[in-house]
Amino acid sequence: MFQLGSALLDACVLAVVSKEDTYGYLLTQEIRTIIEISESTLYPVLRRLQTEEMLVVYDRAFSGRNRRYYQITPRGREHLEFLQNNWQHFKAAVDYLLITMPAASSVEVSVEASAQADAETDAEIGIEAITEASIEVSVQESDEVTSEEVQSNGGEQDTKGEEL
Repeated sequence: MFQLGSALLDACVLAVVSKEDTYGYLLTQEIRTIIEISESTLYPVLRRLQTEEMLVVYDRAFSGRNRRYYQITPRGREHLEFLQNNWQHFKAAVDYLLITMPAASSVEVSVEASAQADAETDAEIGIEAITEASIEVSVQESDEVTSEEVQSNGGEQDTKGEEL
């Protein structure tokens, strides 16, 4: 299983809480449907998001006890939207690399990432900046001519497509 970074964990927590106010145990169970996480990992995240004013906390009586509920704030919604947009860019880049990218032996691949940095720092873009980058992927088919194509041309070209 992949390690979950704090930004992605924040996004998961904020996404669940954005649907409806919830309490810690139920939130943990919801997130566990997609990733392995313990309550001991989640509660510090909830406290940090509360400190950063992304969540507010209130208590509600339940079976003679109080349950602590978490509610997303306007600032939390803005941050969730920011994380969702960054996730889409990052996911597209990773999907291309892991799933879509053709074998290097049959195509030439050109990936260009342009961030809001100057030309000198563009070459140093890391994973963090990919989420801020516009990613343009172009795939060019190989220019090799097969022997079948040479035969269909009456044999007037060699296998590199050059005239004889």
